[in-house]
Amino acid sequence: MTNEQAKAFCACVSPVLIYPMIHIVGITPEARTVQEAFGGQIPDKVEKIPIGIREVSELFNSIHQTDKTEIDAAIIGCPFLTFEELSQLANILDAKKISKPLWLHTDYVYYSAAKKDGIIKKIESSGVRVVHSVCPGMVDRDRNAAPKLVFATDSLKVASLMAGIGWPKW
Repeated sequence: MTNEQAKAFCACVSPVLIYPMIHIVGITPEARTVQEAFGGQIPDKVEKIPIGIREVSELFNSIHQTDKTEIDAAIIGCPFLTFEELSQLANILDAKKISKPLWLHTDYVYYSAAKKDGIIKKIESSGVRVVHSVCPGMVDRDRNAAPKLVFATDSLKVASLMAGIGWPKW
């Protein structure tokens, strides 16, 4: 697994959830096997949750809140974007001008490194806003206007946690 793949996989282990630990069999050093992850013996009543295309499709259909295809803005970076992801986005944007607001979220360390490397300047030349050290949920919004808007995100956390009264549709 790359750093970015592991980050995406573990994004569901949020501070608002109660799961204190995650083992990825074959990846986590203490979990080369399922048995090793459980300290030698798998308990009888372990819940097993298979995840395939059907489950991902069902999840998407359960969280998307609108059938509109025209968006008002997009938010990417929950969990925060890494240096590599910022670099990839800079190359994808490649001085293209965006037509809708796009906010990219990262942490201070990656932001500083990307700024020093010229990546932030390249991204912002497309009209994109890069912010650091702030959760997308902390973005100021008009609670009366927001529910009429449609936002796009690559984040299950954003779409799940920032839904309902006073939030845009995702």
